[in-house]
Amino acid sequence: MNEVRGIVLRPNGEREWFAMDKDDWQELDSVLGCRVFTSVRPFAGNQYAEQVSIFVDDEGLLHPDSVGNIWSCVICPIFEIPQILFGNIVLLGGADEFGDVTDLHGEIVNLLPPSMRPSPEMQIRFQITLDTTRDRGHPCGTP
Repeated sequence: MNEVRGIVLRPNGEREWFAMDKDDWQELDSVLGCRVFTSVRPFAGNQYAEQVSIFVDDEGLLHPDSVGNIWSCVICPIFEIPQILFGNIVLLGGADEFGDVTDLHGEIVNLLPPSMRPSPEMQIRFQITLDTTRDRGHPCGTP
């Protein structure tokens, strides 16, 4: 088995490590809890674009009981993803020279808090910055 390790980020704010055979993509379906998954790419100019592979439920927005994943508050700004993500989110390492996913690196893990579960001490602050120097693929067009 060619095992790789990654993190699943759950909508309830929990995160957990998992391992899967990099040649058995049905395991990823199981971890995500879906039938079909898709890859979400960080913005092409993002400093972490080559270090992370992000996977989500391809039909996440179609489920009437689907909720936005609170981890979107953290990973969307870091990886410059222009929309909130739904359902479970899986982070694996970037691709190796053969195009296979790799283990998630500590540098990426260190960008994430240990949990996003609500607690009395937890504070989330939103800051909107408009950068008009480049088009970031904003869903409403360039500001």
